[in-house]
Amino acid sequence: MIRTSANRLSQFCVLCCCLLGWALAPASAELSLALGSTRSQYLVDEYFYVTITLTNVGCRDAPFTILLDPQVGVVTFEIVTPDGRTHTYRPRGAAEVGLKGIQDSIMWLAPAGQYTNCVDLSYEMRWVPGEAAGFYDVDGVLKPLPGPARLLTATVLSAPGEYSIRACYAIPQNWPLDPVTLWSNELRISVADPTGVDLPAHQVIESGPRTGDQGIWNAHQEQEECYEQVIRDYPQSTYALYARWALGSIRGLAGSHYLRGKPEAPGLIEDSADLFLAVARDAGQAPFGLRATEAAAKGLAKLGRSAEAQALLEDAFIWPATTDSDRTRLLAWMDHIETGYFQRSAGLGADSAAATQLSLPLRQFAKALGFSVSWVAASNTATVSSPRMKASLRPDEDDMMVNGVRRIGVRTSLKDGRTLVSPSVIATLMAEHWGKGMANAFPPHMVAQVAPGR
Repeated sequence: MIRTSANRLSQFCVLCCCLLGWALAPASAELSLALGSTRSQYLVDEYFYVTITLTNVGCRDAPFTILLDPQVGVVTFEIVTPDGRTHTYRPRGAAEVGLKGIQDSIMWLAPAGQYTNCVDLSYEMRWVPGEAAGFYDVDGVLKPLPGPARLLTATVLSAPGEYSIRACYAIPQNWPLDPVTLWSNELRISVADPTGVDLPAHQVIESGPRTGDQGIWNAHQEQEECYEQVIRDYPQSTYALYARWALGSIRGLAGSHYLRGKPEAPGLIEDSADLFLAVARDAGQAPFGLRATEAAAKGLAKLGRSAEAQALLEDAFIWPATTDSDRTRLLAWMDHIETGYFQRSAGLGADSAAATQLSLPLRQFAKALGFSVSWVAASNTATVSSPRMKASLRPDEDDMMVNGVRRIGVRTSLKDGRTLVSPSVIATLMAEHWGKGMANAFPPHMVAQVAPGR
């Protein structure tokens, strides 16, 4: 009997020690990092996107930061080029984030939860031997600064051969998160020189005039002619897709900014949207197709064609390949349509007029985010849940319950058997699921307010 009691006491002590260790272990260590791409084969100088995925492999909620843009420096990339050299990817800009910004960026992953983020690695800054270390502008003229080398924009996939890429997620000691360094798997990419119709198309793009550190896809007006030539003479080439994107960017910028308010501006914006739509059709649901879809939708919204813009963004939101960071951005664009921001920004809408009120399909959007959706006919209630969030709402009411708290200022309706909601409902569900960092990723008015008296 004494021996049995001693054994039970021993087991109890071991259990307490395990629980204590679990409680004290840093939550960040429960994360894993994966790197992927929708393609493994490219041509020289193609656009290049990767997806990074953070997964909670532990047994409790784990914090992370939404600041996954390489410009911030939390996520970096180690690239081995075909010549065997290893370098760290250098983005075309840097962003400094203060302590409050870091605190406001923290989000949470439930056990087995994931957060995906798409990163554009098409361009990087690269030191190139030469006579200039940089450029400065004197009366509108770019002149070189003396130096042994110059820092220029270059495409990441600038040479044929095999590339090896790894991502690193690192939280430094002075951040309000447990310090951690996570390395991803190795991603291998094969890059080939252009042949056939792609060869002359690439030669035309390379021969285009460029100023300063412009790259071949920087889409400045001096390059417009070479983009038009590729589209006209080599429409079946791989590079025609990117030439349409660049030309659409030039026309859109001219209509929205350089010629804003001029009679020709709407025509330029419409040309831009048509070019982006052509790119979106050819690129499909890949990251480049998503970017083109976004750009087309913004152009159509500027022209007041809100229903067409909304349809494009809705479709893109529910694509399986769309990442969580993409969906955050797409939802913000939908809010801009609703408030009339795009029309006003292009000088094509009244300052006080809203373009439209958007009604989004709750079930499709919630399922795209990985949430569970159910309908209780007896109470006429839709319920949305995830490991960190439970919400309920009734059509035609202006409030909802989220994690036991009443939220107000939302719109809901029932049409043809579908529950439709305002963008603020989706933003609130995302904010409650991921936490403060997600709430701060949206404009304040997008997240439903807590009812007074709470």
